[in-house]
Amino acid sequence: MSVSHSSDLVGRVVGGRYRLLRPVGSGASAHVYVAEDVRLKRRVALKVLHPVLAEDRSFLRRFEMEAQLVASLRHPGIVRVYDWGEEGGDAYLAMELLDGGSLRGLLDTGYRLSVSQAAALGVDVAAALAHAHARGLVHRDIKPANLLFDEEGRSSVADFGIARALAEASWTEPMGALVGTARYAAPEQLQGVALDGRADVYALALVLVECVTGMVPFARDTILGALMARASQPLPVPAELGALAGVLEGAGTPSPDDRLSAEELAEQIAVVARQLRAPARLPVHVTLPAAPLESPDPTELGTGAARPADAGPTVLVDDLEIVAAHEVGEDLASAMPEGAVQAGGAGTTGDSDGQASAMAAATADGEPPATVEPAAPPVSAGDRDLTVAGAQPPAPSSVRPAPPAGPAHGDGPAVASSPSGKHRGARRRELRGRRRRRWPRRLAVLVLVACVLGGGATAAVLLTRPAPVYAVPSLSGESPGAAAASLHARHLRLAVAGRQWSPSTPSGEVMSQFPRQGARVHAKTVVAVTLSLGPQPVAVPSLSTLDLAQVRSVLHGQQLQLGTVARRSSMTVPAGTVISWSDAGHELLPGSKVDVVVSTGKPMVTVPPGADGSSYTHLAAQLAALHLAVHELQEYSNTVPEGTVIATSPAPGSSQVVGTEVTVTVSLGPHMVSIPSAIVGMTQGQATDYLLKLGIYVSGVQGSPLAAVTGSVPTVGTSILYGKSITLVAG
Repeated sequence: MSVSHSSDLVGRVVGGRYRLLRPVGSGASAHVYVAEDVRLKRRVALKVLHPVLAEDRSFLRRFEMEAQLVASLRHPGIVRVYDWGEEGGDAYLAMELLDGGSLRGLLDTGYRLSVSQAAALGVDVAAALAHAHARGLVHRDIKPANLLFDEEGRSSVADFGIARALAEASWTEPMGALVGTARYAAPEQLQGVALDGRADVYALALVLVECVTGMVPFARDTILGALMARASQPLPVPAELGALAGVLEGAGTPSPDDRLSAEELAEQIAVVARQLRAPARLPVHVTLPAAPLESPDPTELGTGAARPADAGPTVLVDDLEIVAAHEVGEDLASAMPEGAVQAGGAGTTGDSDGQASAMAAATADGEPPATVEPAAPPVSAGDRDLTVAGAQPPAPSSVRPAPPAGPAHGDGPAVASSPSGKHRGARRRELRGRRRRRWPRRLAVLVLVACVLGGGATAAVLLTRPAPVYAVPSLSGESPGAAAASLHARHLRLAVAGRQWSPSTPSGEVMSQFPRQGARVHAKTVVAVTLSLGPQPVAVPSLSTLDLAQVRSVLHGQQLQLGTVARRSSMTVPAGTVISWSDAGHELLPGSKVDVVVSTGKPMVTVPPGADGSSYTHLAAQLAALHLAVHELQEYSNTVPEGTVIATSPAPGSSQVVGTEVTVTVSLGPHMVSIPSAIVGMTQGQATDYLLKLGIYVSGVQGSPLAAVTGSVPTVGTSILYGKSITLVAG
């Protein structure tokens, strides 16, 4: 069995049970097929590994072990592994078949997820990772290509365990596979350390950023450059991520010790998701044929109870949601008169009270629908939007009463003439009796014929009389109650087709209607309206570390305005950037104002007075309480007692930034010098130089100017102030 060409295997049965139907993809390590499990009669995804991998027996042992571990996982967000085996020197893996494509395929079409869609995806994937991590399994290769969708748009993680087996194989992956994987690698993967589940968390954070922005953070020209950038910098989360930004920053720290776990990530994203509006369904590519759109059975609407005859017509809206017409507070007729419209181009029945009303209101992303005009051609079953087609019943034909049947001929057996007069007389008497008994029946027939003719004529007159028609009024801007009253006055009825966001129509008022204003319709026709939800709320974006100019730009992009700007010092936020903002993580109506607090940098404090007799210990404690650094400088002072502050620099009373260093000069007291005995025996010149170095001046000499020094005044050994003068004694 060769896998050199994936199409070569189509039609073959692998492992005695998997018939390969068609190839669906080819990667660096395997070909993937849609296969039929001939034993269980179900379709699976069969991954046939590259032949060179089958030659690595250690890899096959690791592959088998990982396959067994993954098969033990039971989580809706993890692709199930059913079976594995070898045949003809190649290894294969039978897995759950998901037919909605991958996230990679969706992003490659240019589609970008909204913040609410990314949050929903993040919760599902993080919960699946948490389940696997709790059981000792790390994926190691989280990327869009490994996130698959079913036909409902639900996501599952594929290829658990394979990445680890490949990492320990003796083969070398192609460069394309390495580049694709390295784009989502955690920074610790560069260091070659043992990986845990937090590497998957980092990769998921990168994937979620790409889902919304279309760009993978830390894009570099080389793989090594991208990984080096991640090792030293936190994950940059753009403002487009809105309320998810703070969570993804916690999932994208360079150090795994500071990073969220998968369980914590799932919990925090779930908190954010509850604050956002419900996400739209992802436009996944489903290869299975779409089921045809069918008109719902009126006995199966709502909760499944039989529909009452006066419950009103059913209205089809976005995603075929069925909206009961009695929402507006008035029971509606279960059928429409002639001339009413039907969904999907259905034909008419000719019954003036038997045509259901329907309206196509399926639009993209909440945009208000345009007024739907009647269209003749029917709509195909695969179309998402329902087309409203007009239907005119055939004109009633004239009623022609059938002519009454005459009396039955041969009312009795034929009687032959009798030659006997007696017999002839008896026969005559018998005939006269029969005639007398027959006339009441004939009279009843005549009366019945007259009634039929009269009723038929009356019916012909009524049927040929044109039914009254009414002009549909304009309901734009009216409340449901007012709209129902306007229609009731014209013998018309109201149904709410749906509700949509509108930047111009206040919430609760009619924003569009069908039939449109001025249309001529018969009595009891249902007018379907779309009510406004008002302007669609927008998420307040993250403004962290932005300056005011950037804040205005970001808010303008979200149709929000900058409100009041307060300023406050901060020990951590640089001056001029935002510390906090109002309604963070919430949604506001367009045009709402967001208040911000901007940092003025670190706070300023005033240097306290110290040269007022304070001790150094007391002043140092004051400066420390103000978060000012202290540097002690000691000096002699003939006027300031020892241990007392002489001065501070910066000067007392000046304003300084927190953290500034203040130099405190402290007195050592008077500087006293002892007259040394070493001067005895020196010449007068030698003694003068020696004393000068000690800070003692010589004011004169007593005795012979040529004799050696024998003493001093004050005497040798006496302590005097630094800089004072003495007299030398000579001879």
